[in-house]
Amino acid sequence: MRPETEKQVESLRQAVKAANEELNHVKTTLAGNDDKYINGLIRQASFWLDDVETFFIGMLREERMPPRTLAEESTIVSNAARHFDTVALPLVKNIRDLVARYGPTITSVG
Repeated sequence: MRPETEKQVESLRQAVKAANEELNHVKTTLAGNDDKYINGLIRQASFWLDDVETFFIGMLREERMPPRTLAEESTIVSNAARHFDTVALPLVKNIRDLVARYGPTITSVG
């Protein structure tokens, strides 16, 4: 991975770390809540946050011949950031907002 890419990756990792901390805070608030829907949302958000590291950044760690160009690395980082910004982070924020509005005993309607 090129130094330019490493800087972008580190910035993205910090954003994912902050989102994970937010999600962990929500999990702590919901301790003991066994609502399947809410717990499913939390599990999905965790998976999507993990995808940034395991799928996207994992691609950058793979050795390849010929080595990736800076443009290829930038595309991977861009896609990781898009996944984080449009998929994972909005779900974390949605869960946080639901818990803030309805409290730790939130249950789904169904």
